[in-house]
Amino acid sequence: MQPRNILALTFLFACVALVTFYNCWQGSHIESRIIQMQQTLVAVQQELANLDAALRRGAPRGQTSPDLPVTDAECPGNLLITPRPLLPENASYGGTLNRAIAFSSKGYNPVTQHSADIMEIARYVVANLAHYDLDDPNRYAGDLARCVTVNEDHTVYTVQLHEGLLWHPIQPSYLVRSPWLAGEHPITTDDFIYALDMILDPAVEGAAPLRSYYQDFDRIEKISDTAFRLIWKKTTYQSLDFSLELAPLPRWIYAYDPDGNPYPEAERGARFNDHWYLHMMGAGPYRFADFTPQSFARLSRHQGYRGERPAFDEIIYRVVKNPAQHLAQLRAGELDLIDMQPAQYRAEILTRRQDGAYTDRLDARGQPLDGKLGYALYPRMSYRYIGWNQMRPFFADARVRLAMTHALNREHLLQDVFMGLGVPTSGAAYVGSPEYDRRIEPWPYDPARAAALLDEAGWIDSNHNGTRDKDGVEFRFTLLTYDYRPEFIAMAEYYKEELKRLGIEMSVTALDWPALQSRIAAKNFDAFTGGWMLSWNSDLFQIWHSSQADLPDASNRVGFRNPDADAIIEAARITFDKEERVRLFHAFHAILHREQPYTFLFADVSVAAWRPELRNVVFQQIRPHDLSLPWYRALP
Repeated sequence: MQPRNILALTFLFACVALVTFYNCWQGSHIESRIIQMQQTLVAVQQELANLDAALRRGAPRGQTSPDLPVTDAECPGNLLITPRPLLPENASYGGTLNRAIAFSSKGYNPVTQHSADIMEIARYVVANLAHYDLDDPNRYAGDLARCVTVNEDHTVYTVQLHEGLLWHPIQPSYLVRSPWLAGEHPITTDDFIYALDMILDPAVEGAAPLRSYYQDFDRIEKISDTAFRLIWKKTTYQSLDFSLELAPLPRWIYAYDPDGNPYPEAERGARFNDHWYLHMMGAGPYRFADFTPQSFARLSRHQGYRGERPAFDEIIYRVVKNPAQHLAQLRAGELDLIDMQPAQYRAEILTRRQDGAYTDRLDARGQPLDGKLGYALYPRMSYRYIGWNQMRPFFADARVRLAMTHALNREHLLQDVFMGLGVPTSGAAYVGSPEYDRRIEPWPYDPARAAALLDEAGWIDSNHNGTRDKDGVEFRFTLLTYDYRPEFIAMAEYYKEELKRLGIEMSVTALDWPALQSRIAAKNFDAFTGGWMLSWNSDLFQIWHSSQADLPDASNRVGFRNPDADAIIEAARITFDKEERVRLFHAFHAILHREQPYTFLFADVSVAAWRPELRNVVFQQIRPHDLSLPWYRALP
């Protein structure tokens, strides 16, 4: 709010008070004057409230003024739009939002840490050049960039940053050890150069998944401190996403040791892997305030954020390893919103009919959860799978992998263990996307067909001990799964019995997420239960291209190699025609269906439950689906 507006309102209020006092002193029409004074006060209060609401939605942030929409004359061909406000005009501001995560981390560097929990936190802390517009994900809303243009063949993106961009203030705990970090630090082109340097540096091991996005990237050219060009070697469909979603890295932190001495150029990548700065740094609506490993991570609203002000002053992510505890903590007010587990969904919301099917169980008022909590189902852009390590002798043959799929009664497990919270899938694209070929049905549960395929592949019980073998190797393997998801453990134990009847011995090892992630990244597994969160625009390269099969920490974890698939992946990367892209994705889908590098399980459907005082709880069609920026709390 500008000072002159405050002075004007103060003067108006003082005049009203003086006039009213004078009239009351005169003693005439006292009652009517009091009513008039009350009405005037209400009008003034409403005007203050309106101005305050406007301030919160788009007023100055720190020392800067809100940016006006960029005109066509200022930026011809601008790829960015101005997003609509997320919060309604009557939103309340203040309070803390309490969320749950399964695990914390020793560090919160979004380049080297890629768990779903850390990436969710990054959506609030880290600011990119732009992000998908929530209303129309085919368009981009500006964030750090105010103007981005591209040449005709999508090889050169010219970026103009907003003026006056600043990094979040450094956490006070670091200033005790490293006082040289104090002060304001502008976001400049150099921070984007440094981000690309770290992503592309082979010494930065954790950046391998990100690095695959930039296989065709050439260089970044600095125009000024607030302008640069991103130049690609060739035309690629994904260059738009990978350019606009680029986030800067604070070179002024990561390029230095705790005493402020610069690392030698040749050592920066190695130092970045295990850097001494453990917090997440960004320029988003929330700053990363502090964290305690295995306890919580706390975000505080950033006063200097130039975008729309979020409603909550803080977001606290509480580490709750056992999801079964979430509902009790929600009822107790310790958490504000949770994703219910299938068992909780069954116990709290569903009832089983005489025909065996489940339906919502409502109270006398027709409300689930006793009418005391909000509740909704929403689809996730993700899918679940069992990954087969093709570098192990058991799963090198596609016939064996197909047999493993036929041996799993996925429909039964989805309905009776996962309580219908999923959509059966047969491929790697989002089930709601045109890129997913709905004509390809998931392989059916067929133990007889599984046995025949195993025989055909040469896995038979040659020594009649009850276990199949081949070339002197007994078919005994271990399935890794999550120790904090009882439904996956139940699925694994059920599967174990199914395979035993086929002459295969499977043991089940349940691990916490860090241990499971470490085993998977090192390819130290026979098979594992996994899941992928998907983007609006799919890129097959990271997970499926043969070049990613042997790289450390890369996403082609199962060692999938197929020259026909590689050709499709490479063609899709340079194809802009939508119909042709769909055709390519469908051809790739057919290869996956035949090769079965994964046994595809289902696309997730989540059940959210939340405290009744939360308002405007909406779920987005893109990740993060449970983005809290539109939410607010009805304050007393």
